[in-house]
Amino acid sequence: MKLHLYLSLALCCLVLLAACGPRNQQPTPGAAKQLLKLRGYEFDEKSFLRAAAASDAFAVNTFFAAGINPNAKDESSGATALIAAASRGDLPIVQALLKGNANVNERDSAQFTALLRALQNKHDEGAEILLARTDVDLNAQGSNGMTALIHYVIRNQDKTVQNLLDRGANANLSDDEGDAALHMAAYRGNLNIVQMLLAKGADPNAKNKAGGTPLMWAAVYGHEDVAKSLLEKGADPKLKDADGLTAAAWAKRNQRDDMAQLLLDAEKAK
Repeated sequence: MKLHLYLSLALCCLVLLAACGPRNQQPTPGAAKQLLKLRGYEFDEKSFLRAAAASDAFAVNTFFAAGINPNAKDESSGATALIAAASRGDLPIVQALLKGNANVNERDSAQFTALLRALQNKHDEGAEILLARTDVDLNAQGSNGMTALIHYVIRNQDKTVQNLLDRGANANLSDDEGDAALHMAAYRGNLNIVQMLLAKGADPNAKNKAGGTPLMWAAVYGHEDVAKSLLEKGADPKLKDADGLTAAAWAKRNQRDDMAQLLLDAEKAK
C-alpha cells in the first residue's frame, strides 16, 4: 500500500513538472487529466460535481486546468457546483469555483441562484462573497419569489439593504405571497429600512395576495412610527384587504387603540 502511494505521489510530481513552464503555470489539459486519474476521478461533469461536493479544492482546480465546464449541472436538481457549494456554505469551494469562472447567475431547477440558496440556508459569509461580485443578479427570484433584498429586510440588515438599493435592487418585487420588501419592513417595524425603500420608489399601497398593504402590517403590529411614515409617503388608509378590512380595522382587531385612532383620523383627512 505504501509503495503504491509513493509511486502515485512521484508520478504526480513528474506530471506537474512536465506540465509546468518556467513561470510555474497550470498543468496542460492532458497532464491535468492524468492527475485527476491518479486522484480517482474521470474527466467528466459528474466527477467534477462529485469533487466539488467532496470539498476537494485541488481536484476542482485540476478539473479547470483540464478544461471542464464550470457550469455543469446536476441532472436531478439542476444545481451547478457553485449553487450546491453555496447551499452548504462551503466557502473554499465557492471561492475556487468563482475563480474558475463559474457563472454566479446560473439557476437550478427551482430557479434559485447561488446567492439565493446561500441566503435561504443562512450561510451569510458565502452570501457576502457572492454579493461582492459586480455581475451578480440582485433581482433574481427563486420559485418562492424571494429576492436578496427581501431576505436582508427580514433580517434587519440596514447597511446591506441600502447597498442593494444603491446597486439597483428592485424594491417592488414580491414573494410568492405577494409581499414586497416594504411589507416585510413594516412587519418588522424597521423605520429606517421603510424610509430607505420609500426613497427608492417602493409602492406604499402595494397589495399582497390577501389584499394586505404595508400599512396594514404596521397596524397589526402597532408600529406607529412606520405607519406615520407610510401615510406621509402616500399610503391610503382607506384601502381594504380581501376580507374588506382597512388598516384601522386591523389595528382594532389587535387591540392597538392608539394606532386605530391614528388611522381613523387619517381616513377622515383623506
